[in-house]
Amino acid sequence: DEMSLAYEIFIVIGVFIYVILIVEVGSISVRLSEYRVLCLHAVEQVLLCFAVIIIVIMAFAFAISGMPREVSSVSKNEWGDVGAALSTLLRLAFGVMDM
Repeated sequence: DEMSLAYEIFIVIGVFIYVILIVEVGSISVRLSEYRVLCLHAVEQVLLCFAVIIIVIMAFAFAISGMPREVSSVSKNEWGDVGAALSTLLRLAFGVMDM
């Protein structure tokens, strides 16, 4: 109903305000500020690593889908189009698919 939706919206806003408050408290102390900068840098590096993995997987997916003769000799189901090749390469990269 309408009250539960309003309650959920206010809860989400409250959580975001709480997180912003905690992040701002980290800038008060020098030690907390250093820790915050190091954590943000580490998170940034992890996200960059995942972005590079995704870009390489997309490049290989486009390259594989551009080779129809080679793809037809291997398997049409897993490598037939860009979407199938992309999902297969993602599953291979994250260890979800057995070889």
